[in-house]
Amino acid sequence: MSLAAKRKDVASLARSFTGWIDRSREKQADAPALFVASEGEIPTLAPASAATIVRDGLSAGHVAELLEVLGIERKDQLSRMLNTNGTSLWRWEKQGKPLPSASVEQLLRTMQLQLIAADVFGAIETGREWLRRPHPLLDGLPPADYADNEFGAEAVRGMLVSLKYGGVA
Repeated sequence: MSLAAKRKDVASLARSFTGWIDRSREKQADAPALFVASEGEIPTLAPASAATIVRDGLSAGHVAELLEVLGIERKDQLSRMLNTNGTSLWRWEKQGKPLPSASVEQLLRTMQLQLIAADVFGAIETGREWLRRPHPLLDGLPPADYADNEFGAEAVRGMLVSLKYGGVA
C-alpha cells in the first residue's frame, strides 16, 4: 500500500471515530476537532477536545455501533475493552444513559491506538489484528487488553513507535 493510500485509510478511520463520537456526545456544543493531523502525520487526539469529551460524557445510546466502528465482533469484547459490566453497558444503551467517564477515556485510548497501529502496519485490519494478538512482552496479553489503563497504553504506544521506526516489538 502506498503511503498516500495508507494515510487515506487512517484518515477514514479517524472520520469514522469522529462520526460516532459526534452522534454520542452528551453536550452538542461546537467543539474543536477531536483528531488532528499535520500534513503527512497520523491523526492524533487533541488533548483539549479529548478532555472535554471525557468531562462532558458520551451517551451509551449508540454503543452497539461501536462494534463495527472499532472492528469488534462480540459484545463481551466491547464491555471488556471499556472496563465495564456487559449487562450494565447494554442496559445503559437501552436507557440512553451516559457512559462512565473512565469508559469514555478508555474508548478514546483505544481509538488512538487503533489509528497508530493502522499507520504502523499499513492497514486498519492488520493493525487491529496486532492489537488483538497475545504478545510475550506484555505478559502474554494482547496489546488491546494490556492498554486498559494509561500506563499499559503508554507501553503499547512505545512498542508501536519502535515498530514504526525500525525497532522490534
